[in-house]
Formats: sequence, C-alpha cells, structure tokens
Amino acid sequence: MPLLDHFCPPLSTRRHWHSFHNSWAVMIKSELNRILPAGYFAEANVQFGIEIEVAVQKEQST
Repeated sequence: MPLLDHFCPPLSTRRHWHSFHNSWAVMIKSELNRILPAGYFAEANVQFGIEIEVAVQKEQST
C-alpha cells in the first residue's frame, strides 16, 4: 500500500489532519496496553496546537 501525502489533495480535502493524529495516538496506546507488563498502562493525550503524546504509567497500589 503506498503512503499517500495527506498534506496535498486529494487527501487534504477529504480527510482531517486532527483525525489522523488522534487515531495514531490511540493505536499506539492500544498496542502498548497489549504488551505492557501487569500494573502498567498507556494513555493517549492529544491537544492540538500543544502536544501529542502517549504516556506509560505504573498503577498505584491501594
């Protein structure tokens, strides 16, 4: 499958850049949660104009 340039038509007029970034972060988070050891989890954080990140954290014991 070719990698299409989403900055240029026809994709830039049919797909939103924000949707791509949001989906990308969520897919990374899902894959990390599948392979992380017990007690760890990943969360996606997408704030456009500021940052896009996926963080891994250790759960707090109660």
